[in-house]
Amino acid sequence: MGDALAVSLIRHGLTRYNEESRYLGSTDLPLSAQGRQQLTALAALPLGESDLLVTSDLLRCQETAQLLYPGRRFRTFSALRELDFGLWEGKTYEQLKEDRLYRRWLDDPTGVSPPEGEGLRDFQRRTKQAFGELLSLAEDEGADKVVVITHGGVIRQWLTEYAPLKRNFFEWHVPIGCRLTLSGKKSDVRRGLRFISLLEEPFTERINGR
Repeated sequence: MGDALAVSLIRHGLTRYNEESRYLGSTDLPLSAQGRQQLTALAALPLGESDLLVTSDLLRCQETAQLLYPGRRFRTFSALRELDFGLWEGKTYEQLKEDRLYRRWLDDPTGVSPPEGEGLRDFQRRTKQAFGELLSLAEDEGADKVVVITHGGVIRQWLTEYAPLKRNFFEWHVPIGCRLTLSGKKSDVRRGLRFISLLEEPFTERINGR
């Protein structure tokens, strides 16, 4: 088993909430008709090889995997879910902008949590643990090319933790219709080091969506 590792991160396709600019975290929505149409077109393009395909257990990610990699077996991780926005799920900025707690959260997302939702520190711990579990699975299966289909927040957090270029969570932009590939060594990442390179590969024109 080699030490090389490439982890390709793909954000799920559009849902109705994405199209309407609503907060979407733990709500288990399917892809929208537009999202399915876009991904069906992408499935005809070369998406590269993978030894291991992993997704969030939410429907929109599983459907994305089925459309982009038809017939492929994939593993699901519940720990790869998006941040839970609690009572703000399904709401828009316009609906929330007068809410005092929401304004405080925008100013201090680390210190303030959505009501009945998930704090950013808890989200960070969860996704870091999920990355460790993913790395163990890749080692157990001898996989050096891993594809992960998950949510924008998870990808941004992993880029914050592991990308060679240091940026904070809010500086990363994760468009739909793009593959971000981290490359390096399993042993280095296990020791807490970052990946050596990050390659951004748009495989279609960028698609709007939160």
